[in-house]
Amino acid sequence: MKRFKISEVHRWLNKLPENKWRKIYKVDAKRVAHFINHGGNVELPSTLKRKFGDSGFVREKKLAKGFLLNKIDEKKQNESIFRSLVKELIYEEIKKLDRSGILKEISTESRELRLYIDNNAGLYKTRYIPILKNLSKFKKKGKYKSKLAIKAFMYLIDDGAKLYVKDFGGDTKTFSKEHKLELAKDYAEEFESQYNNQEFNFMK
Repeated sequence: MKRFKISEVHRWLNKLPENKWRKIYKVDAKRVAHFINHGGNVELPSTLKRKFGDSGFVREKKLAKGFLLNKIDEKKQNESIFRSLVKELIYEEIKKLDRSGILKEISTESRELRLYIDNNAGLYKTRYIPILKNLSKFKKKGKYKSKLAIKAFMYLIDDGAKLYVKDFGGDTKTFSKEHKLELAKDYAEEFESQYNNQEFNFMK
């Protein structure tokens, strides 16, 4: 568990509305920090104990819990802000993208997933390139079928959607079957163009 500094706890205590007109001494912050870092059931060191008053330190334990809950909320907010910023960047990249018609006729959801997949080095090496190589073999043998190509690219898209949800949140319904199929068809059409232009050595 992360240890929090007394100075950090002191600053947080000073910002609480209930302490607006109340001076927070360093010893108060030390008590709260001790319960934060060691748990509410531990005993305070003799140097932090009171001679009079609340010997159970109920208020300090409550403040320790409030501090930790505040930290959890901050983390959630930061993650939410990070996801929003990444999505904004993705949309900006989509706007800049000029690939001779590619991505212009498909839905926003499909474009967003496509851009994520295209920029994932792991998916490119382990899924995308192997699919292109296999489809190229079928082309050379004269056994290529567009339905098989769409099915092959669905594996890439399913993996991409899972990683997207893992990185940015959401659930399995973030991208519908229709969006995935739309994107698979887009990939299949692009492959045929790539093969005709022999963009990769293994296509020659």
